[in-house]
Amino acid sequence: MKDIKAVIWDLDGTMYQELTFYRRYLRYLVEESKWEPHYETIVDTVENIFSGHHSFRVGSYYCIPPEKINTIDELIEFSGTTDTTQLSVGYLYGGDAWSVMNIISSRLNISPDKRKESFNRVREEMLQEPYAIEKKSTLFNEIEKLNVYKKVLMTNTYTQSAQAFVDYLGVSKLFDEIHYDSKKPIGIAEVIRSIQIREGLETSEILSIGDHAYNDLLPAKIAGCRTIHISPYPSEDSSNWDRTVKTIDELTDLLKSFNELSTMTTN
Repeated sequence: MKDIKAVIWDLDGTMYQELTFYRRYLRYLVEESKWEPHYETIVDTVENIFSGHHSFRVGSYYCIPPEKINTIDELIEFSGTTDTTQLSVGYLYGGDAWSVMNIISSRLNISPDKRKESFNRVREEMLQEPYAIEKKSTLFNEIEKLNVYKKVLMTNTYTQSAQAFVDYLGVSKLFDEIHYDSKKPIGIAEVIRSIQIREGLETSEILSIGDHAYNDLLPAKIAGCRTIHISPYPSEDSSNWDRTVKTIDELTDLLKSFNELSTMTTN
């Protein structure tokens, strides 16, 4: 960490973790549809994915089938691949909880308007009781202590929702730059290049921290940056990230050790 001069953070799943939102999201998705009677079965399927007990695993690619899915049996039985040579034009990466929800929404054939409505409803609930996300002040304290040139926060969430989360968490002061609707993975590659030019850094001096490997970490790793993957779920992704942690508390402890080492080196 003594060589790191810039850190890029993801927002959702990295600055906070909320592990139950998918239940409400699914309920809102299937309301008044033919899938509503099968809600519990769909929830069970998603929880099996998260626990690693389904044929589709987090960290896999899902190839979108050309045919429409009509029955609950068809809906819950599907698999993924980690072999990128097998990918067709239409595929989705199941790297985190939100992207798994995106895959399920696609299989349910839910309209974009309904998906957006359900998304916004859940996001609003996450900022108020009884579903409010937890503010991890210990994590924020360690971020503030990091002795680096640049601290950047990036999220693919559209500006209005992401801004509300940043304001609720009270973390805007921790970062030199915040990029909303950042269009990762392309967006993070552009930010890495910009930091290199503006700060005169080597890519090995830039660290990316995130929970969605395809968006947050793979472009950084390809560029030669360091990486920390955070995810509470067993993953099929076999990439050799520099560090892997499961929880915000583990990430906090890791940053604390970095800060302590930095202080010792400085002294």
